[in-house]
Amino acid sequence: MPRLNIAMLAVSLVLVLSLVQQSAARSLTQTGQGSTCTGPIPQCEPTRCYLQTVSGKSQNVCERCMPGYRATTDGLNCVCRPGFWHACSAPGSCECKPCDKAMFCPGGSREAKNYAAESVKGLRLSCEKGVEVPFGSNITTQTIQQAGLTTKSERASKPQDCVPMPGFFLAATSRSTQKAALCPKSSYSLGYGRVRQCLKCQSGTEEKPNAGYTDDLVVAASDASKLRVNRLEVCQVPAGKYLVQNVVRCCPAGSFRTAYSLTTESASRYCFTCPPGVSTKNTCSTVPS
Repeated sequence: MPRLNIAMLAVSLVLVLSLVQQSAARSLTQTGQGSTCTGPIPQCEPTRCYLQTVSGKSQNVCERCMPGYRATTDGLNCVCRPGFWHACSAPGSCECKPCDKAMFCPGGSREAKNYAAESVKGLRLSCEKGVEVPFGSNITTQTIQQAGLTTKSERASKPQDCVPMPGFFLAATSRSTQKAALCPKSSYSLGYGRVRQCLKCQSGTEEKPNAGYTDDLVVAASDASKLRVNRLEVCQVPAGKYLVQNVVRCCPAGSFRTAYSLTTESASRYCFTCPPGVSTKNTCSTVPS
């Protein structure tokens, strides 16, 4: 029994000695930790860059990058975090900026190497078809939103963060084809959800003829009032019908209704009785005959 205890103690001592040796080896391969590198890594925190010896060769390694950046897998470079993009106003004058609304920024490649192209450090992409939006581009948040797409906030990082604007639905959803389309007649959308079709009007209600809504993107871009957004305004009780217990019914024979009405208006809940000596030929009449 005592021999067993001695053997276990010997094994424990060997393990402790091994850990001490590994720690010492690590301290030998890292020098200058907490101080500036011999050749600073761009966008690395100056006090979090150190020298590491690998296979007898010293190299700068970044332990922590500046805000908006993250270190690559090998620690040799800093690239933009997801939700940020590498904005370069001039060669060598770059910084990671928050992704704008109506765009998404996947972040830089974690596998980027030293002197990697600026595009590898973080692109800014349009919600519409994933087109790159470089610094100074004519593509803006406004132009993308006019095409029917946006994001709920800044710093979006993936195409799934893109949502339709009010009055639009998602006509295509893959990264390279994603686009929005206007709600068709007698339908509506409040937007800001990844809906593949607009909501149809309640059975029996419909869009008023010549209501002023548009099916033209150019017109919609300049006048948001022409978008089908509000259910109460888009979906009305037609002439010749009335609303009872949330069901649209035809005016019975001998009565009529001449105009479209909002479902919230009292006029939508009754038909007019024909004057004495006059009736209607059919139900759903819009005028007495």
